[in-house]
Amino acid sequence: AMAVLIGLIGLGAPSAAAAQYDPSSSKGFTLTGHGFGHGRGLSQWGAYGAATKGLTMAAILDFYYPGTTRSTLADAPLRVSLTTGSPTHVAVDALGAMTVTSGGKTLALPVTHAATGRTITAWRLLRDTAGTGLRLDLTYSGASGWVRYRAFSATTADFVSAAGTLRLIRPDGTRREYRGSLRAVRNAITLSTINVVPMESYLRSVVPAEMPASWPKTALAAQAVAARTYAAYKRARGNDTRDICDTTACQVYAGKAAWSSTGTLLRTYETSASDAAITASGLRVLRYGGALALTEFSASNGGYTVASSLPYQVAKPDPYDGAVPNSANTWTKMVTLGALSDAWPEIGTPKALVVIARDGNGQWGGRVTSVQIVGSRSTVTVTGARFTSALGLRSTWWRG
Repeated sequence: AMAVLIGLIGLGAPSAAAAQYDPSSSKGFTLTGHGFGHGRGLSQWGAYGAATKGLTMAAILDFYYPGTTRSTLADAPLRVSLTTGSPTHVAVDALGAMTVTSGGKTLALPVTHAATGRTITAWRLLRDTAGTGLRLDLTYSGASGWVRYRAFSATTADFVSAAGTLRLIRPDGTRREYRGSLRAVRNAITLSTINVVPMESYLRSVVPAEMPASWPKTALAAQAVAARTYAAYKRARGNDTRDICDTTACQVYAGKAAWSSTGTLLRTYETSASDAAITASGLRVLRYGGALALTEFSASNGGYTVASSLPYQVAKPDPYDGAVPNSANTWTKMVTLGALSDAWPEIGTPKALVVIARDGNGQWGGRVTSVQIVGSRSTVTVTGARFTSALGLRSTWWRG
């Protein structure tokens, strides 16, 4: 039988010890935790705290990515897979001088519809059902639908605007404006929307999406270096069609601006403060042993960084995460019995949580690596990561 050491973990018990938490009420378990995210690499709240302590951009990066060196990187294009488009077509507003490039040939797009003389309002690329390539359609003022314009034998085609930005027409009719070009890629049964954008233009959206632009410039500059290096690392390992995605699975990228279906600007995603920090970061990236580093980052490590197999991701106390009080460093959440039953219905009515092991780093013995959910019918054992994901906790570092 497992020895149950109630409360011992709170006194810094070794990871081999088990700690049982009974429900604090008939509704569920009240958990207290540290950190928000995986805790590897840069802590964004930690970078903020370090900036308030006077650390430079270089010092912040050296702390969170020890052993790495800095170099500069040319502003080369990045292929970003967009979730904002449609799986069947890539449609854009017809705004000013535009072209489509496919199969090495560039086609200038007209402004008016030849047959009617009316202004063309939008273009779209979709799978050509009559061939193996793509079809280009248009619609114009007063038209009841789309009109076929021409076909391309190639499976990719790029919309380019002389203005430098394009407005993607989303499935709900709203628009998302992107710098660079918008590429349609024909897949086996669907179509992918790819934004081909210079790295520094990409960062203009990523940096303020990942870190508030009101934060200190040195923290924003450190974020810019981390984001640039992460994207470059992914680009070096990209597949035939894309380098990186636009969600939290990679880095959040929203483009330049959002527009309504009637042409009203809803919001911009770039800011002058983050732009200045990106410029101040000087095209720098981080390398280890000459190769680009995997510069992961998270909102908060809770006061202790998390190690991995990478030599520049180490476990150590972080005096900067928490220097600026915030709800990511320390949090509380009620985990209901219903949520536990929904995640693991085989256990019946939840009776207790038993922490089997922790990583040994920080308060309470550190992050949970193994936990049991004890129920009226059975007990299941899962990893701390699985438990965190299933219950929507901010991190694996918690106690009852």
